[in-house]
Amino acid sequence: MSDTTSLHLPKPRISLARPKAPSTLDRWVRWANAPLIAAGHSLRGKSYKWVARRACLLEAELRKLSDDDLRMRATEFGSKLRRKRNRADFAELSAVLREVVRRTHGFLLNQRQIQGGAAIWSGCIAEMETGEGKTITAVLPAAACALAGEQSHVITVNDYLAKRDHEITLPVFQFLGLRSALVIRETPPDDRWDLYRAPVVYASNTEIAFDHLRDRTEAGASTGAARAAILTGSPQSRSGPRLPALDMAIVDEADSVLIDEARTPLILSGGDGAMYDEETCVLALEVAKGLRERHDFRLVPERREVSILPDGKDRLAARFSARDDRWASQVYREDLMRKALSALYLYEFGRDYLLKDGKVQIVDENTGRVFEDRSWSMGIHQLIEVKEGTEITPERRVMGRLTYQSLFGRYHRVGGMTGTVVEAARELWQVYKLTTARIPTNRPSQRYFMKDRIFSQDDERLTALLNRVSFLSDYGTPILIGTRTVAASEHLSSKLSERGLDHALLNAQTDEYEAEIIANAGLKGHITIATNMAGRGTDIKLSDEVRNMGGLHVILTERHDSGRIDRQLQGRCARQGDPGTCEAYLSLEDQLLASGRLPRMLKLAKSLAKVFPLSRSGVLRMAQRRIERAHGKARFQLLQSEANLDRTLAFTGVRE
Repeated sequence: MSDTTSLHLPKPRISLARPKAPSTLDRWVRWANAPLIAAGHSLRGKSYKWVARRACLLEAELRKLSDDDLRMRATEFGSKLRRKRNRADFAELSAVLREVVRRTHGFLLNQRQIQGGAAIWSGCIAEMETGEGKTITAVLPAAACALAGEQSHVITVNDYLAKRDHEITLPVFQFLGLRSALVIRETPPDDRWDLYRAPVVYASNTEIAFDHLRDRTEAGASTGAARAAILTGSPQSRSGPRLPALDMAIVDEADSVLIDEARTPLILSGGDGAMYDEETCVLALEVAKGLRERHDFRLVPERREVSILPDGKDRLAARFSARDDRWASQVYREDLMRKALSALYLYEFGRDYLLKDGKVQIVDENTGRVFEDRSWSMGIHQLIEVKEGTEITPERRVMGRLTYQSLFGRYHRVGGMTGTVVEAARELWQVYKLTTARIPTNRPSQRYFMKDRIFSQDDERLTALLNRVSFLSDYGTPILIGTRTVAASEHLSSKLSERGLDHALLNAQTDEYEAEIIANAGLKGHITIATNMAGRGTDIKLSDEVRNMGGLHVILTERHDSGRIDRQLQGRCARQGDPGTCEAYLSLEDQLLASGRLPRMLKLAKSLAKVFPLSRSGVLRMAQRRIERAHGKARFQLLQSEANLDRTLAFTGVRE
């Protein structure tokens, strides 16, 4: 391969305008060639081996340089990349950064990490197994951007991981004389203007998205002036945008951010509304409780949709025929009934929300964490508050709306990394025009998958699970038990307590002890119950004694809506070449196979699985894939709605 092989990256752009929605023809072309793009997943990763080998060849030469000379080398290659991006210069800069990491952290980046960094830098989503050091891998493209005069946002799924990753990588950027910043929920609003002007910014996807959405809804200074402030270091007026440029996004846990969280648009609200007051919500829930499922309404739980059937429409019309207020409107009352029925039957305590300090707080099922200061829109939150008997919060008016598809379309370049992306390779290409690259593990994986145990009834599963945990704990094996919801984790915790088994519980109710719980999770004989908070990004350290005993044992107690989330939990064991085992204790009564969610064919298959145990695994896989397809359809519909809005409002020129 030639040293001057170009990465074909365009020059930085300044405009932050909303990207143009792809045309119908473009979407069809992407759909048609998506299988071919996905098929190159493994081959694409191998194409970056050359960069890694070249970087490692310079190790002996760079070790002889002083710190100042090493910084000069980094600046030199950064300038070259700014003029023309090619693999040779990136490989040599990677060699310099590899030596910087050795001097600041005491270890060398391996070839797989350099491969992953090159893939991210060139705009791919790198699939790297859990425990392969993705946090430090992100330093390569982030520092390369900064040295080339661009700004990068290192985006991850929550504040905990953003803070952790920033602390780990900070010495590298300090050595190079580069400023890196951290933006989390607790960051004061007035400080964000300065922090976002650092060459490298660590933040969660929600902080980046909402701050950008605030910028789009506020009058500000010109983007050109804001961009000039970054390059010259001149002070910037607070009236300018918080995010002055969107050069590159480096997305950690990319499948979670770009796929799992992309089904719902982000809505910025403010001011007070008056449509969903307490009296209205109380009446709506009262009427909704009197409606009959399958007679008056139908639920579609996997898409959180409610449809009012003809009998239900007639009952509502008769119920409010004498009213002369807004309830007399068919459109209004049926819309409110759909929301009230959703609040009653589709939003569950312990799964979708918790009660903290007398308030309803949203729980993200994908991460297991609480969304503080966020609420459901269009009256759903107020209806749930009335349902739970808490004080109703004032309704907020919608001030701005943003989808992740739109947000990441604004970036000049997007790259990322995750441990589970091959299943989403087609959708990433169809929606974001992103390719994926498989990066092999540095050491052979020692993860051993035990056969799933699937029971016909949940009581049988629970009894067998408790016996298994008791046996492994007596042997001294550390155990991580994954549950799907907060309610399930607390129920299992109570059963373990009844057995006299000491354990730690990690969920959205106990998140203040997260660091301590994770630090102890790999100790001999330790039992940890966790929701998905112990999934993505969690690094459980093992002692030598535990390694010799076979490592961490992970037990899944339910399948999630996406198989990628299951793989993330399994990835907590056998990291970085350590030994580890994982198994699943499942039931035909799991939420994935809840009767209200199944079509007739799956209901029949579920009934047959009770008689023929060998078919149970296949039934669960069918149900999981069905939910994955439904979620994919919801994301596609959201993308379509964005395009429809563009066409509908085309007479204004642009939407923003």
